[in-house]
Amino acid sequence: MQNERPASGRRRLSPLKIVSYLGLAAGALVLVCAVAALLFSDAIANRFVKPRIAQAFVEAYPAYAIRIADMKYSVAQNRIGFDSIALRSVDSTFSGTIGPVSVSGIAWTHLLWGGSLEAGDFATSVLEVQDIVLNFLPSQYELRCKRLHVSVADSTMAADSLAIHPSLGDEQFFEQDKFRKTRFSVAAPQCRVTGVSYLEMLQGTMYRTRSVRIHDVFLDILMTRDKPNPPDTSRLLMPHEILSSMETLLQVDSLSVMDGRIKYGERFMVGATPSLNNV
Repeated sequence: MQNERPASGRRRLSPLKIVSYLGLAAGALVLVCAVAALLFSDAIANRFVKPRIAQAFVEAYPAYAIRIADMKYSVAQNRIGFDSIALRSVDSTFSGTIGPVSVSGIAWTHLLWGGSLEAGDFATSVLEVQDIVLNFLPSQYELRCKRLHVSVADSTMAADSLAIHPSLGDEQFFEQDKFRKTRFSVAAPQCRVTGVSYLEMLQGTMYRTRSVRIHDVFLDILMTRDKPNPPDTSRLLMPHEILSSMETLLQVDSLSVMDGRIKYGERFMVGATPSLNNV
């Protein structure tokens, strides 16, 4: 005679129901993570993504140090924003600040698993930057730009209110050297570049562009005549010599300057009004 096991009050779940419940739990977890990413995307970006970006930059360019301010991230547009970025060279020959900054279209998710940025990650990226200030300390010159738009996908670049000039006043600039010196100052309200080969540029193999257009450029040149000529002028290179000495190939198919003005002056005494010529 067989003994019958007493019926249990619990019913066993079938494998199909277990799989269904696990699927629902996984779906709920994904939904919670998605909602958290939408609601707390800025906090997540500052906690996890920003350090990865800074680390990847330092690994790619060890000669520079970077400091990134608050970061903002839009999941829907895959757009990263920074309030500001400060950059300087380790040997203190260069420093700069930019911001605010907006970058969209970068394939960056692999950074979360220890990856590094590659040139191909920027293939569809678009960059918007405001208030650029770059200081080249040995030469005492600085570059300023009010707005910069870069589209890797469209191979275009646009710069507004672009200026290159000494970071010091004329008297301070000239007194840095005991020999005759020339001061240059360049300003252009608009500059447009098309056909830029950004991927080659990011890889450091070539600088190539199809067209450069500069509008209403103003070149201001001032030379000191109250000091002796440098004893050795062999180190002063002509523009074509500077270009030929570049290790990376530079190619510009077309350069157009739409309207412009040149002011040339010579100063014969400290504090005296320069003798000017306008072209």
